Amino acid sequence: MIIDPARDAVVASILAACTRLSGGDEGRLLAPLFTRFARWVGDLPASERNHHARPYGLLDHSLDTARLALLQWERHADALDRIAPPAPDQLTLWLAAAAATALLHDVGKVLEFDVQGSSGDAWDPVEEPQDALHPDQPDSPWAPRVAGALHGAEGAEPVRLHEPGDGGCATRT
Repeated sequence: MIIDPARDAVVASILAACTRLSGGDEGRLLAPLFTRFARWVGDLPASERNHHARPYGLLDHSLDTARLALLQWERHADALDRIAPPAPDQLTLWLAAAAATALLHDVGKVLEFDVQGSSGDAWDPVEEPQDALHPDQPDSPWAPRVAGALHGAEGAEPVRLHEPGDGGCATRT
């Protein structure tokens, strides 16, 4: 399980779409990537004030984008085949690449946050997944590195780190 049954169902639908479209084994390629990505982004929001501005928003947005990329592939498969048909033995890799690219399209956002673990240690997203800071605590306190730094958040209000157990990822000050 990545985070919870609902998110696992989204991942399963993405893997099933890849398999349905190619008959290949994308699960072998993609399942570890989805798991590592979920551990890495943890409960970070996708934005401060706009879309998916909630705990786990970045994960949800990224999973939605991967799902939609494959849906678009499926809807436009005939046109894609006319323009540049992939070799039959490479279709699995192309679909896996499309899903992975969509999943990782906002991955740089993890650099826009300051995250502290339950012991007060700062998270370095280059060195470790976010869940390494607090393996016993699923939600991590976070705040943007710079108020309004996330795209579409011009003039955003500052946020403060939440206290463990207060039920929120961040609250407005």
